[in-house]
Amino acid sequence: MNSLFSSFDPFTSKSLPMGLLLMTLTLILVPMNFWSHHSITLKLPNSIKKILHKTFLINTNSSLPPSSVILFPIFILIYIMNTQSLFPYTFPLSSHMIFSLSLSLPLWFAPTIHNILHSPQITLSHLTPQSTPTPLIPPMTMIELLSLLIQPLTLSLRLMANLTAGHLLLNLISMAMNPPIFLPIIITLTLLTFLELAISFIQAYIFTTLLTLYTNN
Repeated sequence: MNSLFSSFDPFTSKSLPMGLLLMTLTLILVPMNFWSHHSITLKLPNSIKKILHKTFLINTNSSLPPSSVILFPIFILIYIMNTQSLFPYTFPLSSHMIFSLSLSLPLWFAPTIHNILHSPQITLSHLTPQSTPTPLIPPMTMIELLSLLIQPLTLSLRLMANLTAGHLLLNLISMAMNPPIFLPIIITLTLLTFLELAISFIQAYIFTTLLTLYTNN
């Protein structure tokens, strides 16, 4: 009997390298110059981009910084990685800490250092909440500093935990398959797969939205 976490092992089929195949298909589908302007392949990403842009504007309450141009590609990258992990014989990158942390850490670190270098007083003032009593300023500053430093870790853990939970649920139900209840299990797995696709989209959206909020703060 396989382990419950065996689906997260870096295993692939030598005869059918699904990971390489899916990455190649992604490179083919993403370039927009190939598609007609009236194609749904072009309209759908543009619609998602407009929705994300409006959301980022609401979160920042101002015009977006130049660095925000990377947010939509990051959203697409995370969504593609989340979706690819549902295919058989693929390595679920977004369910591993090494991927999510290596993605969130530089994206959080760069704007944070930029804010500290260009406006140190404003940045440091956020470490002390308004109307804080004088005796509580040192501990409150340390708490705020700690919450600032763990932001990339919380981003990574949120992405990893939600996707891992979905994969484990699919694995548990698939292990319960047997002939007497085969049809109900298939229906349940199909519904859960669609739910996982929705979760993949939502997690990519949450990741980029929180990254915008952290950058703005």
